[in-house]
Amino acid sequence: MNAVALVKQVPDRNSVFRPAGPWIDESSLGYGINDYDRYAVEAALELREAGAVKQAVVVTAGPDEASQAIRTCLAMGMDRGIHLVCPRASLADPFRVAKALAGVVRAQDAGIVLAGLLAEDSGHGQVGGLVAGLLDMSWASAVTAVRFRDGKLEVERELESSRVAVVELELPAVVAVQTGANTPRYASLRGIMASRRKPVERIEPPELANPDSCDARIRSLRLAKPERAASAEILEGAPDDVAAALIPRIRSGAGIVLGGGAS
Repeated sequence: MNAVALVKQVPDRNSVFRPAGPWIDESSLGYGINDYDRYAVEAALELREAGAVKQAVVVTAGPDEASQAIRTCLAMGMDRGIHLVCPRASLADPFRVAKALAGVVRAQDAGIVLAGLLAEDSGHGQVGGLVAGLLDMSWASAVTAVRFRDGKLEVERELESSRVAVVELELPAVVAVQTGANTPRYASLRGIMASRRKPVERIEPPELANPDSCDARIRSLRLAKPERAASAEILEGAPDDVAAALIPRIRSGAGIVLGGGAS
């Protein structure tokens, strides 16, 4: 069986963001791999190196330039890639994306599918769970450790208050990996050179061909920066006057309990 890592190309957080209708002005925009997905790729590589899976396959959906995300993963050590070529606007609906990804994963002899917990640009965090549902696979989210034991998959899930849940999953399974689950490796020069010889299959899924299709459940309509509002009031004057003006503001707005029972 194989391990399949689902990755997404997202805007570089250090880029200059200029809203332009439903998306961003890409003239000064850089792209890179979604940070959460880097941990999913590393987990897939570690499973292959441990002999738990035969191949580590990377899959992404997006426009032609998203192939760079696949090449980066191949340079990290992934064996082969699959690129679902589609307009970037088609990625707005996580169900349509999951449906296209599920069709590809179904043919990969996937014993485990690894996805990032969520995407930095959309923040939906739904694609992994939807893929699991469409393929009738076991599912776990917020995973911080992955290991095989007695033919089953054992994972650790991050809970509140620093607690951890240890969960056993029947195979095949889909897991959403949390940041910090491992230490993602960098692409070495040798890995970059080797990645040029690794195969990348290109597929044009009909589910993602038209971003304005009537079956799209979610569409991106407008992107805008939040309006700035005054967030501070400057009190000026003598210290006694400032203190006298500050006390009623504390009492009415902050709910602070003062000495002597006053609030």
